[in-house]
Amino acid sequence: MKNEYTIVKQLFIELWPAQFFSVITSGLSAIINGLIVGNYLDVASMAAIGLATPLSKVFSATSVIVAGGARILCGRCLGRGEVDKINKIFTIAIKIITVLGIIFTAVCLLFSTPLASLFGAAGETIETTSTYIRGLAVGIVPTLVIPVLMVFLQMGNESKMAFVGTLLIAILNCIFGLINVFVIKGGVFGVGLASSISVYLALLFIAFLFIKKDNLMKYEKHISLDLSLIKTIAILGFPSALTELLYATRNTVINNVATSIDGTKAAAALSVMGSSSLPFDAVAIGLGGVVAMLSSVAYGEQDKTSLKTLFKFAFIFGEALTLIRIILYFGCAKYIAIIFGTQADLIDYVATLLRYYAVAMPLNILPVVITNTYQSLGKVKLDNVLLVFTCIIFPLSTVYIFSSFMGINGVWSCYYVAEICITLLIMLICTFKNKKIPTSIEDILMLDNNFGIKDEDKIAITINTINEVTNISEKVTNFALAKGADKKRSNMCGLCIEEMAANIVEHGFTKGKQNKKYVIDVFVMYKDEQFTIRLKDNCVPFDPHTKLKMYNPEDPCKNIGIRMVSKIAKTMNYQSTFGMNVLTITL
Repeated sequence: MKNEYTIVKQLFIELWPAQFFSVITSGLSAIINGLIVGNYLDVASMAAIGLATPLSKVFSATSVIVAGGARILCGRCLGRGEVDKINKIFTIAIKIITVLGIIFTAVCLLFSTPLASLFGAAGETIETTSTYIRGLAVGIVPTLVIPVLMVFLQMGNESKMAFVGTLLIAILNCIFGLINVFVIKGGVFGVGLASSISVYLALLFIAFLFIKKDNLMKYEKHISLDLSLIKTIAILGFPSALTELLYATRNTVINNVATSIDGTKAAAALSVMGSSSLPFDAVAIGLGGVVAMLSSVAYGEQDKTSLKTLFKFAFIFGEALTLIRIILYFGCAKYIAIIFGTQADLIDYVATLLRYYAVAMPLNILPVVITNTYQSLGKVKLDNVLLVFTCIIFPLSTVYIFSSFMGINGVWSCYYVAEICITLLIMLICTFKNKKIPTSIEDILMLDNNFGIKDEDKIAITINTINEVTNISEKVTNFALAKGADKKRSNMCGLCIEEMAANIVEHGFTKGKQNKKYVIDVFVMYKDEQFTIRLKDNCVPFDPHTKLKMYNPEDPCKNIGIRMVSKIAKTMNYQSTFGMNVLTITL
């Protein structure tokens, strides 16, 4: 038995792919459209895809503010055991994002030309870009709604369906995009329209998953918009949205500066980078989403150890993935440029940009983990300030200063210089707050003194086998005695662990996948003269409440352990979400 917090690590690995594909969804059209346009249409159309990238960022930001805020709020509710509030959050989130989608659709259809100019289009690219924007505008509503639904799919243990939905968008977009090029010959407008049709069909598939009877989230028409809840969602999700909006602003400025130096070829290079780098950018964005999700649960549980374990594991995981990007971009930059239809005389030019950008990614992981953790901890003002420096002040000051004497390479250098600067700024803030140089994760997180449970008031152990159940039961009994509980109450604490953990092992460890490692993370804390026992496992769902309803007078001993625990506990709450089962018992 070791305090490994195994569930936190396993959940991270299981949740990240779905979050990754959720991020990919909002920009998948840009990747496929970039491939199709780069290989089958002209340079002006290719530039239009790149120039419209900030618009995609705006769409993504809108989804993120709702999905991010709802995700954190739901995580806190789950950590506090307030599962009944999730349906209300879900319903309001869907209503908000749909209304915003309708508004954005109207704006893009009516003002496509001014938007094209705003994003840096000039000359012949203004009409091409505005035409592409009108094609995309048709599908704005599903583009905004799908990422929000994918967040709730994860909560409902449907993470694999997020991947299926993303795959469906990719396949449909490819099919309709190629039909547009070779059959309809609808040009760049048809490319945008193909993306719109694809997301509508994908939305039908994803929405169907929420109609199932056993789904955790239900859309309830009678729930009206709660302004206080909308405000909370907006505040919690704003840092995530601010990131997208500020990056869109940053990219617009960089586009303008780059095109003022090297014209259309700079716009084409940025288009290739924007399209080809999305899967890699989604690594960091998806990582941040999982950090926000799981740290919000830990925040609701007041579990400092889970927060630190999550922080460390997310950082290591993210850095490992960025190494793949560096290897790929440095070894295959020219081939990537060719795949996206780059003209022969621009291949080296585009490859240089890709390599510059790749260098920045390892430097980006630590700020991503830190800012998303701050967001979940409620440090919203600090998070917003850091984001302004990350996305605007540092990169744009670098662009203007370096480009003045380095030309286009000075523009490209802004990516990694900005990441170095933001890391140094975070360390300075932590040093000022803690009045010492940060040397631990706890120093970086700057947790309040009253956050969490003192080490002497908690036990955290991982159970891997049935043989370990009895030993931990004894440890919990002795822990309760040491906290001043009488013998009867102490034995009750030990009994709860023994009975419920044994049931999880019996029903959960044996009925799941044979090649999966099943564990139970046991957390016991003493606070305000009350003992709280929390069992987290990654097994198949096992709700003790269903067993209580299955009482058979002809076999009174069946499920007797669960009935016994139910009688002696003050409360016993069960929930299955995020791919884990959580049983919380108070005594």
